[in-house]
This record gives sequence, structure tokens and C-alpha cells, in this order.
Amino acid sequence: MLSAMKILWTADYPTKDELILLAPLKLFDTLLLKQIYAFSSINLQFIPNIDIKITGGYSPIIQHILNLSKSDLTSLRAKRLLFLDQVSSEDGSFL
Repeated sequence: MLSAMKILWTADYPTKDELILLAPLKLFDTLLLKQIYAFSSINLQFIPNIDIKITGGYSPIIQHILNLSKSDLTSLRAKRLLFLDQVSSEDGSFL
């Protein structure tokens, strides 16, 4: 489960919206990710019974980047940027 979160660069178990957003990047190369995506497409969700959420921010940055590419995701992962809070302050200015 954690490896799926690392590949997709999500803070929690991937939601249907995140899966739809990331589908064009063709990141679903493991059997687990393929099954999660297939189940999501028919409105079935697999929810783990342990809390695996990464804390430290409120808004996942991938939901705010238009036309997200695989290289964008790789760059965010390399810089360890997961939340929008890591690059902007409360007043909206960028750090």
C-alpha cells in the first residue's frame, strides 16, 4: 500500500479523483495499482483498515497542477513536495 502511495505521490490511499487525474501518466504498472484503478472505475473502493495518511499539510499539490506530467511528478518526488503548504504561506505568497 505504501509503495502505491509512493508511486502515485499521494498523501493517503488514492481517491477516485486522484486516480482519474493520474491515469494519463500511465503509472499503474504494478498489479496492485492496476487493480485499484480497475476497481475504482466500477465504483468499488478498497480501504485499508489502518491509518496510512501522511500528515504535514492540508492540500495535495498534485491537485493544483494543471497538465501534470510524469516529469512533474518525478520532480515533486525528488524535492519531497507533497502538499501545497510546503511551497506557499498562509497569505498565499510563495516561499
